[in-house]
Amino acid sequence: MDMTKALQAVEIIKTRLPFLHQENKLQSYLATHKVEAKDQAPSERKIIRTGIAISLSRNLFDVEDPAGY
Repeated sequence: MDMTKALQAVEIIKTRLPFLHQENKLQSYLATHKVEAKDQAPSERKIIRTGIAISLSRNLFDVEDPAGY
C-alpha cells in the first residue's frame, strides 16, 4: 500500500472512532534480491526499502520523540 493511502485510511478511521492517538514511524531496511540473467551467473542486488508504521490506540503512547506523535 502506498504511504499516502495508508495515512488517508488512518485519517478516515480517526474521524469514525474519536479519541484515538496516532504514532507514525518511518522505517527502512536493506533487502537482497537475487537477479538471474539468461547468459550470466545469478547475482545479488541490495536495495533499500522504505515504509511507514502507523499505530492507533485509545491510550496515550509513551513516546521518546514527540515530533512523530
